[in-house]
Amino acid sequence: MGRTLFFLLFCYCANVSAYNIHFIQGWLRETPKESSSAAIYGRLVNNSERSELLESIRSEQATLVMLHRTVRQQGMVGMKHLESLTIAPGKTIYLEPGGSHFMAIGLSETLVEGDCFELILSFRSGKELKVVAKVGSIIQVEYPRKKFSCLE
Repeated sequence: MGRTLFFLLFCYCANVSAYNIHFIQGWLRETPKESSSAAIYGRLVNNSERSELLESIRSEQATLVMLHRTVRQQGMVGMKHLESLTIAPGKTIYLEPGGSHFMAIGLSETLVEGDCFELILSFRSGKELKVVAKVGSIIQVEYPRKKFSCLE
């Protein structure tokens, strides 16, 4: 019995320590009825001792989710698709307006303030994280301060 309990505890702790990467303060703006895409912001935190390479993002609430970076060229603002994103050990990547962000394309429904948007982040290491982002108002410029809960 003691060996079994030790083994189960070891496996549990190993699993917890293997997922020392987090997506926190995820948010996006509500979408107008005619819009089929939305930018998603937040922070990717790597508390592990190894770099993590984010290779893909998906959601059941969108046809496609891509990693983008806002670029400015010749007075124009556009987006550049990024194939992956490396998160160094002990570092935080800020996904924010005017910078890097996730772009959900082909939304399955209009997003309304207070909704939750679910994502699955897939890393080269084989890790997959199920995360959520809170939908704020259409004029939101930072993480929503209103008290509503998405299970994070």
